[in-house]
Amino acid sequence: MGKKEIFLIFLFFILFSLDRLTKIFVKEKHINPGGFLGISLPFFYPLIFVIFLFFILIFFFFQKNFLVRVGIIFLLAGATSNFIDKILYSGIIDWIPLSLFNFNFTFNIADIYFWIGTFIFFFSIFSKKKKLKNEKKRKN
Repeated sequence: MGKKEIFLIFLFFILFSLDRLTKIFVKEKHINPGGFLGISLPFFYPLIFVIFLFFILIFFFFQKNFLVRVGIIFLLAGATSNFIDKILYSGIIDWIPLSLFNFNFTFNIADIYFWIGTFIFFFSIFSKKKKLKNEKKRKN
């Protein structure tokens, strides 16, 4: 196991622990019976999560791009923490209030991880495609 893999494992546990700790120590909590950002999820949510996790892990292990792997770690840390909430509390602990355009909702650190991971994931994929496109132009 190389330094990058050790870093990724460490990053996962730091992110996961930070979200778990904030959910333990925050004073005002809201149990969201739905899912991400209050979206209602069907009763078979655990099955959806396991399938999602399976595909993400397969993609992770075959992925060579380090930045894509970092993005996946953010996604996995947030998804795992929210999944544990769903099992323990039949809902997800949200505690950060937000009001935008007459919409009020609460979210948590794991939701932020989702957005960060998604951004890193797509940024690294699109920047790689752009780099390959530029290399083709230079060769011609």
